[in-house]
Amino acid sequence: MAVLPGLLTRRSTTADFAADSATAKLRRVLPARLAARLDALINTAEATSDARPDVAVESSILLLLAEATGEHQPVAVDYVDRNGRSSERVVHPYRLVEHHGRWYLTGQDSDKGELRQFRLDRITAVTMRSGTFTPPAGFEAAAHLLSALVEHPSILNDAVRGLARRLSAAADGEFRG
Repeated sequence: MAVLPGLLTRRSTTADFAADSATAKLRRVLPARLAARLDALINTAEATSDARPDVAVESSILLLLAEATGEHQPVAVDYVDRNGRSSERVVHPYRLVEHHGRWYLTGQDSDKGELRQFRLDRITAVTMRSGTFTPPAGFEAAAHLLSALVEHPSILNDAVRGLARRLSAAADGEFRG
């Protein structure tokens, strides 16, 4: 299950036969419940780039959010923000989006009454809630996420800091080598 995010990123952004084949083989051996969640993920995820994932995401969280997204079922998520503050949020999940190696959940934050995006690597637990909702017609999750990244510099700064760490580590390796 740990290979799912990488396979799906490759599958969604390129015509990668190997990724398609591996995903199909994995699906055939999964129990019915997990196969249904994998199908939900395939049907509810988008990608904005052809980058390989570099941030670990818990496959069980990704699959549970995909199931909730596909069934239009609210979820409670335990979320840790960039400052380390924990909170529980009730979210109506609209779509999952992979962007430059990070997975995001887009949806309505019930407590704040606003459309939000949540990094999956900051979600520590997911609980399905009862009921269903109707997502907005024509919602474009990838476009919303890209717009939010531009409008909120702190989100973009997290990505820039991550890139700077990778470049620094690569440079250290070159100078030592």
